Amino acid sequence: MSHEIASKFWVNKYIYLFPLIGILAYKLLFSQVFASDSESSGGNVFNQLIIGSLIGLALFSLFQNKENVFDAIKANLVMILFLLYALFSCFWSMSPSISFKRWFQFFGFFVIGLSAVCGSKDITPQLKVFLAITALSQIFSLLFVILFPSTMTIGFGGWKGLFLHKNQLGSVCVISLAFWIAASNKSFPKIIRTSMPLVILIILILVVGSRSTTAVVICFSIFSIFCFLKFPIPMPIKAFFLPIPIILILLFLVNYTSRSPVDFVFAEILNKGTDFSGRTDLWQAIITSANENPILGVGYDAFWGTYRSAGVLIKHDISWINLNQSHNGYLDVFNELGIVGLVLFCTLLLSTITKLVRLLNKNIHLYISFLLILMSIVINNFTESSFCRQSNLNWIIFVVITVIVAHESHKKENGCSVK
Repeated sequence: MSHEIASKFWVNKYIYLFPLIGILAYKLLFSQVFASDSESSGGNVFNQLIIGSLIGLALFSLFQNKENVFDAIKANLVMILFLLYALFSCFWSMSPSISFKRWFQFFGFFVIGLSAVCGSKDITPQLKVFLAITALSQIFSLLFVILFPSTMTIGFGGWKGLFLHKNQLGSVCVISLAFWIAASNKSFPKIIRTSMPLVILIILILVVGSRSTTAVVICFSIFSIFCFLKFPIPMPIKAFFLPIPIILILLFLVNYTSRSPVDFVFAEILNKGTDFSGRTDLWQAIITSANENPILGVGYDAFWGTYRSAGVLIKHDISWINLNQSHNGYLDVFNELGIVGLVLFCTLLLSTITKLVRLLNKNIHLYISFLLILMSIVINNFTESSFCRQSNLNWIIFVVITVIVAHESHKKENGCSVK
């Protein structure tokens, strides 16, 4: 009897974390098992069932912690404004039903984020969840690559691990590194602190094995930012390393518009052409399409994957296999939500980063991982697209972190302790 009471108490105490644990475990550990070609069109029934169940559990958790919900919603007004605009865009979407299904997933991720903050007084439990599940995904990916090399490897020898593509493995490696690089903080259990070197080693092995140049560059950027913020390194050394990520982005922009002397850097060092594996042709096609509906866009997540969409024509013109994004998150937001949506999204992004920088002054150990994650997603979306991409892992993590940061900042502004 006492065991049943204890179990019920444990479930009631931590139910607010179950939706977050569920969505991360589903995307990081079982994404390949339940993947389907229909997922790109929003038609994967199993995907909808799992995410729908997790949203229902999150709503139940919010009901249990209803006294904290109002403050959490009040802290996320910018996110709610963007969420509402995305909903309204479904009315002028080229495929309203698909847009609404995908918008509902966005709403669900927001609810999962609210559930994660309304049941806890600090963010340590959420960080432990991120650390545990990212570590498991990296360990299992490496084991599967070793045990089943033929099925865990994609073209040109790049590893894909538990995921569908080597770039997805690279993206998960980036996320994992951002969380684990700051895991030496004494607020974490000893097992996490002692596991950190081994987990980071596995991450680095996987990111190199994935042969994802974007992931390698972002991992280096993350490490540079972490060292700049964390360690008492002499300022001349910090000044030398800090501009490197900015320089790489500038080189990216220069090479997008013209052939330049920095071709050598891309061809010989990064092993990339200045067309970014054909991305520049794709971007030009997206810009041309976006200019047809520049103010409001074509509707939330409506451009790719629907048979009536202009995205189908671009797929035929570009001749890419399984093309379901523009490989630039900012272009996708502009194309699907217009200038209005892009401005709202950039406002949300800048607001979140600003709040996060302020929180770093309060406790750098707890919040530095969130800053590294956001910076990695910001950089990654120059060559990949995760913003507003239905159940994309980076988008899920972006939404959840944005909710957490806004809530923590709101508590600080109202005199509550931020641990």
